[in-house]
Amino acid sequence: MKLRQKLAVALASAMVVTAVPVVTMAASTNALLKETIKIKEDGSFTQITTANAVKMAFKDNQGASNEIFYLDLSDAKWEAKLFNDADHALNSNNEFQQIGTTDAWYYGAKGAALDHTNAIAKYELQDKSSMKVTVYGAQLSGTNNEVVLPVLATMTGADAKVAVVTRGGSTTATASEWVFATASEKKATYKVGDLPSFYTSGEVAELVLTETYTGSLADGAKITLEIADSDFRFEDYANVQVKGSYGFGNMTFTNGTDFTVAKGSDEGSVVITFNALSAANKAAQDSMGTLKVTGLKVKATTKTPEAGELLIDVKSDNLVDAKNDVAFAKIAEYATFIEMKDEKAVEIVAGRIKDVEFTIGETVEDSIVGGREFEIKLDNANIDYRTIIEKYSKNTITLPSGVTSFDELTNKQVKALNGQLDVAALRTADLLKDKVGSTSNVIIDEIEFARDKDDLIDPTTLIVTLNTGLQTNKNIDKMTFKLPVAVSVANKEKETVKITAEGRALETEVSTTAVTIVNPFNVETEALTVKVGLQKQKGGKITLTETDKDMIKKGDITFAVEKADSGISFSGDVTLATEGGIKNVEIKTDKAGESTTVTLNRTSKEAATISVEDFIVTVDRTVPEGSYDLKISGDAIDAYGESITIEDFIVVGTPNTQDITASNGLVKGTAVFEIGKTTYTAIDGTEKTMDAASYIQDPGYTMVPVRYVAEAFGVSEQDILFGNGVVTIFAGTRTIQLTNGSNIAVVNGAQVAMGTKVAIKEGRTYAPVGEIARILGISTAWDATAKTATFTNK
Repeated sequence: MKLRQKLAVALASAMVVTAVPVVTMAASTNALLKETIKIKEDGSFTQITTANAVKMAFKDNQGASNEIFYLDLSDAKWEAKLFNDADHALNSNNEFQQIGTTDAWYYGAKGAALDHTNAIAKYELQDKSSMKVTVYGAQLSGTNNEVVLPVLATMTGADAKVAVVTRGGSTTATASEWVFATASEKKATYKVGDLPSFYTSGEVAELVLTETYTGSLADGAKITLEIADSDFRFEDYANVQVKGSYGFGNMTFTNGTDFTVAKGSDEGSVVITFNALSAANKAAQDSMGTLKVTGLKVKATTKTPEAGELLIDVKSDNLVDAKNDVAFAKIAEYATFIEMKDEKAVEIVAGRIKDVEFTIGETVEDSIVGGREFEIKLDNANIDYRTIIEKYSKNTITLPSGVTSFDELTNKQVKALNGQLDVAALRTADLLKDKVGSTSNVIIDEIEFARDKDDLIDPTTLIVTLNTGLQTNKNIDKMTFKLPVAVSVANKEKETVKITAEGRALETEVSTTAVTIVNPFNVETEALTVKVGLQKQKGGKITLTETDKDMIKKGDITFAVEKADSGISFSGDVTLATEGGIKNVEIKTDKAGESTTVTLNRTSKEAATISVEDFIVTVDRTVPEGSYDLKISGDAIDAYGESITIEDFIVVGTPNTQDITASNGLVKGTAVFEIGKTTYTAIDGTEKTMDAASYIQDPGYTMVPVRYVAEAFGVSEQDILFGNGVVTIFAGTRTIQLTNGSNIAVVNGAQVAMGTKVAIKEGRTYAPVGEIARILGISTAWDATAKTATFTNK
């Protein structure tokens, strides 16, 4: 069918539905007036007072309309003569009156001439198994909305049933069915409870017996259970218990007195005998009773029984449907499991911490072995070891000298602490639930962090030691953990975190997906290409785009070269741009030039973008050619200070012939210094600021600050060293040493005489303009009128 046709049909259907008024009808509340009645096989119910009846409450009818439905029988039949002879009132008030000579009757007040205006109901015989019933709405007004409909019938089978059948009629009646009478000599029905699982031994499911009628078990009963599988036998009859409920609810059943359990024809057979009730208990029973048999145990006759259902033959003349091959247990090989709370993985945004709750247990008794260890391991994530150690350490934490609080400890210092945990404190905080059943016994003795090759805490792994008494309990053991889990921002591209439990305490290794990782932001980059030995080179771009609002937290994002002391430093202003729902953002470069930091003073209200571009970078002459990684870190993107790496972000190359001369290795260009000014004109034409000014020294030498002349031609700050009155300059192909108060310069190891001595003024080293030009291998020109010294490197 084409889409247009489907839409047309859907619209037409909607119109039909909306055009038809909908009437919501309430259901009736139905029940048998009496419990199942014991009667002889072909017996009949001829008396209203002794027959069973269907009790129906039409609470929401309120006289609005008649209720029409059917009462259908099985293992019994309707007979007209029973209604024609019914002259005994249910409560001395009601009777059936035949309508003419038909097989139909009004049911209502005794002694009155009944018709549709005053009768409670009308019965119309359809056939031997079906009776049409009309309950008159006038009788259901006000609070009088309950009717009792007698079942006058003859038994044709063992267990007679009556059913309320609506057959689409005009009624609010609820369909129901009951056994209203029994002619069976059987004393009880039975059912088997939930099937337990075990391997070589265990307790089978409970056996529940329900009387077929009140008092059917009063004179006792006998049941034989025979194991169909030769791999097992019964054992330990002394712990079998019987508990009564309903009609037996106030009675106590004692093993050996009120019932006995004994070996049958062999060890695979057991006979349960229920003795007759005492006279007092018989008199006290007021309804059908139920008996629940528990504590019946079996044990394997072989070390490796076959897996599957444990089948037992149920034999008894006293039970309805006693049969062979009834499942009482599941035989399963030893196995363990791990499962998440609500069977769902936890969503964690990379860089954040969240609780993860999971359960480790056994599917078969004794699959978990006491006195042994197992490990809980995470991949792609860590346990929040800082929180766990601070709050739940088994040992007193001693802070190192100079550290005043736990928060001041570095991650490495925390990892060096003792990793043993206080198990009792974990239980109190509901991070661990490991009690055995309803007892005070526990499964776990110790929990501690594993340690790595450097003897530091391994935050991915916990070692769990189990109680040695675990094997003596007969429970299906399980342990529930709730651990704070930290997903590193470095794993933001990973999809999941798997949790694994393995070790000698567990029969099998088990694992499951514990966490679904949410990527908080995407990163786009444009590489920064720079050259060796040049200052303040500009370029590169990094853009962080949130995948949703509030993905980047309030705090800092720091950009730094992956390798410390690399010879690459940041300086100057960096361009910062934001888009979307983020505001109040700042950026700065630290004085040491090691990093550039973006500070977010609030989180975003919608997915936002942060762009950092035109990094200003100085590369000293010692930096080798190649690619360098950039590290992005900070508390705005990771709670643990973890980082992501932008590989090959900075590309360092050798300066080409357009940048330097072949002779001196310095940058080409012209720089101008003016006497008395604290600024100079750089080779790119921009004005640069100095913290020292050029001056004239008698008898007429023009003195310039050595550092700034060198920097003007590409010598980095790191290549200018000061110490003990000596300045050392690595300037292109030359290594120069100048000594305060001396007119001798050392150039590549050779002494060079200068016209005047080197001077230190206000912490800066000065040399004559002509001499510094000659030493650096560049040319100079002096303009006496403008009082400028022009340095040129061609």
